[in-house]
Amino acid sequence: MAPGYSRLVYDSNTTLVVSSERDSRQQRQPNIFVRAAVVFMGFFEKRHNAVEQSPSPILELVSACFNGLFKIRIYEPLNLVSTNRLLEHKWEKFSLCGGKVKEAELQCLMNIAGPEASFEVIRCKIPEKFRHEKAFSFKSIIYDDAHWIQIEDLFNLQNADVVKIGDNNDFTNSEYNMLIEHWISHEEDMFKKLEIGRKRTGALHVDWVLEDVVFLEVDGGIGMGEDEETMYCFLAKNTTNRTQTVACVYWKNKTFHMQTFTPQEFGREEEYSILKCLNEQENLNLISELKQIKQHQAEFMTADTEELVEIFDKKCQIVQKIDELQDKGIPEDSI
Repeated sequence: MAPGYSRLVYDSNTTLVVSSERDSRQQRQPNIFVRAAVVFMGFFEKRHNAVEQSPSPILELVSACFNGLFKIRIYEPLNLVSTNRLLEHKWEKFSLCGGKVKEAELQCLMNIAGPEASFEVIRCKIPEKFRHEKAFSFKSIIYDDAHWIQIEDLFNLQNADVVKIGDNNDFTNSEYNMLIEHWISHEEDMFKKLEIGRKRTGALHVDWVLEDVVFLEVDGGIGMGEDEETMYCFLAKNTTNRTQTVACVYWKNKTFHMQTFTPQEFGREEEYSILKCLNEQENLNLISELKQIKQHQAEFMTADTEELVEIFDKKCQIVQKIDELQDKGIPEDSI
């Protein structure tokens, strides 16, 4: 494909590819690629202006002619009118590959994309300090360029299937811990699978990433193959509004992995029972600590009150002595 293009998937099998550069090896008219194997040249008698004038009939025509995967490739930039017409459709996948994307263009695509869409930015530089409220609200997300992502952005994930973050992020051990703590206490499911690449020279440390987290070490094999690294599993606190209540984290090949499961998908009844017991024990410990704190507070308040009373009594005694000395004619300034 020509470097720098946008790909939009429509009706599961229709892909519109809009390229910012024309490949010199191709003719100027649009091409249709069927099943990525057979190339239909000159399918349209007119050039891309046919799409500009009325894109909907073209999409309908192509959908009616072919049942398999195909791509419509347009090598000359579409004008704003044609782009808006094309984007009126309910696109299932937005994919930007290669080159650079302007902030306004990325903002526009995110505004149009629905929550059930997949959104991918692959080998494409995202503008500095880019922000958008919907950036982490899609069903599937890939951001190869992650320099602009903050760990708090991931807190906005909700019912996502797969989320992949590039390795040029700057997340620390403590920030991974923040993410895990947020997942544990969150009221709703956040994601099924999260992958975060790492370029940092500092290694991830279990004691820091899982600080204050009740977890259990489990050998690989939970739907990922028996040869996987040791995983660290833990449970969500809220089980009322969530189905993915078991999470496992591990890191391999410079990538942080976090997957979530239902108890049935987790599949290991013994380990799941141990996790539940560990959490129940932790809750009992917290209750016990809370009672001790309240008891210490009560004792402190009692001791403090008694001390104040004692000081007040001594002060009263001193004042009384001063009054007695003054009655005996001793000047106040000599007392």
